[in-house]
Amino acid sequence: MHGVDKATGAPRWRYDAARDGGQPEFHGAPLVESDRVILASDDRSSDGVGYVYAIDPANGTVRWKTAIGRGSMTRAISSSSEP
Repeated sequence: MHGVDKATGAPRWRYDAARDGGQPEFHGAPLVESDRVILASDDRSSDGVGYVYAIDPANGTVRWKTAIGRGSMTRAISSSSEP
């Protein structure tokens, strides 16, 4: 995962999700709020595990993460979207 400066495109931070094990991939759109970014990883191997992360967008600090199993992805939905 990478955070970049919106105005300049310069890198701000990087989090290597491989440190959580396996070969994670990210699918779908993250939920971006002013104080956090929520996104999910997926490791497609038979014994793989996915995580949901809450990341501080200012510095890339992982606020929390939780293991949720394989096949996870995120989809951002605005309050005006229908389920």
